[in-house]
Amino acid sequence: MSSAIKYYVDGAHTGTATGGPEALIQLALCLYALYPQRVHFPQTHLTRVVDDPATTVSFFHRRYIDEYPDVIKIPFSPSRVINSKDIYIIPEVIACPRQLVDKGVRVYIYLLGPSKIDKASGCAYIAHNFWLSYHANVNLTRDSVIKPYISPSLVASAHRALAIMGNTQTRKLVLLDDDNPKEIITYVGQCCVVLGCEALVVQGYARSELPELYTKSAVVVDWCMRGSERMSLEAALHGVILVTANCQTGSDRRDIPIGNRWVPDSSFPPTRDANWNNSKLFRILKRSLTSRTQALQEMSNLRNLYLKHVSSESMRREVAMLFGRFENRHEE
Repeated sequence: MSSAIKYYVDGAHTGTATGGPEALIQLALCLYALYPQRVHFPQTHLTRVVDDPATTVSFFHRRYIDEYPDVIKIPFSPSRVINSKDIYIIPEVIACPRQLVDKGVRVYIYLLGPSKIDKASGCAYIAHNFWLSYHANVNLTRDSVIKPYISPSLVASAHRALAIMGNTQTRKLVLLDDDNPKEIITYVGQCCVVLGCEALVVQGYARSELPELYTKSAVVVDWCMRGSERMSLEAALHGVILVTANCQTGSDRRDIPIGNRWVPDSSFPPTRDANWNNSKLFRILKRSLTSRTQALQEMSNLRNLYLKHVSSESMRREVAMLFGRFENRHEE
């Protein structure tokens, strides 16, 4: 029997509270649950050696320590101890480390957003949703799709919001992800002048402020979703109508299971001409504001997917499906 495989997850200790590091922390925790004592965070980007696990707090955003307290149980280890056949996982924003590939380390790039695919690099790929599994001709199989889950605190908040949703006042706020094209932000603002809603770009809010903002909102617009965008999905789970164009993640109903009548065509030009208020986006916004009960019913598949089916347990199963084959070989 060969020595036990060790797992290294890089890119999680950035000190930022964004979706990418959170997905990597979730992945590391799934591995830790399956293979305790063999999961590590590499010290590649750290400025000093960490001897006491408690000191790792400073390398993660405080929110992650509160949300995932077990993360500080995972030790940091120097990169020089990584051996051939070990598994090293990095996000797509880190270049494939050829020196590790040449050493025989199995390196996986976790696609948390669109990225240029270099199949000749020797690195393998994992996608965090179905659309990313085949963008740029990467053509991954199902066992290479590992879906992160919604933060547990946001799931609890969503359940509370849904429980009282029928008793809330009429919602008129339309949220816009801050990476929407400028013309979409402008156009939605124009629509709101006519429809009596308020358009708000979600920017500069503390994470703790978002649940309350979601409960006041009717619609969230995220035009071309680079991945399974957390803000937009979290809003949808709190009873907000998600509107996304038929491009990137929004084009795959396995990731965004909503009916086509809620999905504008991505080529739509939002110009202020004679027919500007007859666009599909305008009609969707109007329907979301005036027929809210029906709209919420039609969003139920989306809410069920991310509240019931995509979870820490489902992610752990997907992690075991992909990496279990190496464990089986190791035990032979």
